[in-house]
Amino acid sequence: MIKLGYSVWKKDVSRIEELTSEFIEQGLDHVEIDIDSILDLDDNTWIMRFKDVFSSYNISIGVHAPWREIHLASPLDDIREASEKIIIKILEILDKLDIDYDYIIIHPSSEQPICSENSIKCIESLKRSVENIRRYTDNIVVESIQGRCCGKLDHIEILIDLVSDTKICLDLAHIYVEYKKLKNYKNLADVLNIVSEKILRKTFLIHLHGVYHENSKDKVHRDFDQTPLGEEDLFLKISGLNNVRYLVFEVFYNRSGRDSKPSDIEKEIKRLRELLRHL
Repeated sequence: MIKLGYSVWKKDVSRIEELTSEFIEQGLDHVEIDIDSILDLDDNTWIMRFKDVFSSYNISIGVHAPWREIHLASPLDDIREASEKIIIKILEILDKLDIDYDYIIIHPSSEQPICSENSIKCIESLKRSVENIRRYTDNIVVESIQGRCCGKLDHIEILIDLVSDTKICLDLAHIYVEYKKLKNYKNLADVLNIVSEKILRKTFLIHLHGVYHENSKDKVHRDFDQTPLGEEDLFLKISGLNNVRYLVFEVFYNRSGRDSKPSDIEKEIKRLRELLRHL
């Protein structure tokens, strides 16, 4: 059974009643809590509020670990190990707070110049990070990212070879932006056509959000007003993948640039929910 979820972050706690009402109305059964920074957990009352409210409605919880200044694929041991320590500290805090989460997403990034010349060094560093973090939890999911080593599709394939039981989060919008110059997509779901069978068989979670083209720049985490999702195409492509467990709308802004809420993408949620009933 695939769960349909929505992302929230710390500032959303001020409107948790409204969001909870929309979760129930839209038939969402999963939430992904985005921790922007470990500094967000200095005061953890907000995450406890999320836990208490969503758990009371049997809405499962996933966690997105911080990515700013976190370089788990750095070939420099000092940087990699410092990044690992932050992720591990977050896991320890979640454990102390008794947060029952289904997974935690990490970004496989590095910004060292050598990564563009010899990415295997960075991917081997990422392998060490994954193995070290797994001493604390088996619920790690590695996300595809754009513009940096080591989260592009070819990097993900190498990681899967090095760590055979790796779980992957495919972010369709990140892939769309990374490869759009090479392909002519009619919707976001089309990007799955360039994802190898090797990656698809390891895909545990898919992030769904649109891309806006503003002032010659691509802005992600938007609704689907400019870039349609393609619900039917998405369903057809994942219906044979028994390993996919979550589809999460990582939509933080609507077409007006304001904080988004599930009703802003009601059409996409409703159609996907209807299609998933046939699985």
